[in-house]
Amino acid sequence: MADCEDARERALEELRACAQRLGRAPSMRQFRNDPATTVHPQRIARMFGSGGWNAARRAAGLAITARRSDEQLLDALTALAARLGRSPMVSDIAQDTDCASPSLYVQRFGSLDAARTRAGIVADPPVDVEAMIDAGVRLADHLGHLPSWSEWGAHRIRMRLPSEWKIYRRWGGEGAWDRFCYEILERQGQSSSSARRRDSGAARPASVG
Repeated sequence: MADCEDARERALEELRACAQRLGRAPSMRQFRNDPATTVHPQRIARMFGSGGWNAARRAAGLAITARRSDEQLLDALTALAARLGRSPMVSDIAQDTDCASPSLYVQRFGSLDAARTRAGIVADPPVDVEAMIDAGVRLADHLGHLPSWSEWGAHRIRMRLPSEWKIYRRWGGEGAWDRFCYEILERQGQSSSSARRRDSGAARPASVG
């Protein structure tokens, strides 16, 4: 516990020192780019829970202006993408305590896609529906049963599967995983029927003339 308190205090000291050099409360990007800082800003944000970077700056006694700069908005978006491990969706941004509202991002940057691009967030490459179902069949065959959401996530990188969130969005939100698994079953049934037809053809004796 004492170690955690010491780490927080050292982080606050670095925040105050960085603010003194800049002449204002630093954004995450400004803090990260300051050669005198030694702690990553995302680590500091995590120390202060759901309040994130703003909570850390308040704890350091730094004044935060009411109007957030473009850089601060992009920092919050970058931090959210890092926590999620993917490009944030509208609902992710709306629910995040450190991000501004999605409408403000559209107002400032023209669109959410433009804001994500400015923040350096790389969009996930598109994956077609057939490829998603084929990936589902591969994993189901590997597991010996239909995959759960958590099993998909556990095997995604090793088996080069598309993101489970893409599947969730493509099959329509609530109940999406069940609908996707039904598609896997359908595809497996088609493959089994084709295999049976091939085996039947191979076993048929040649007709005698």
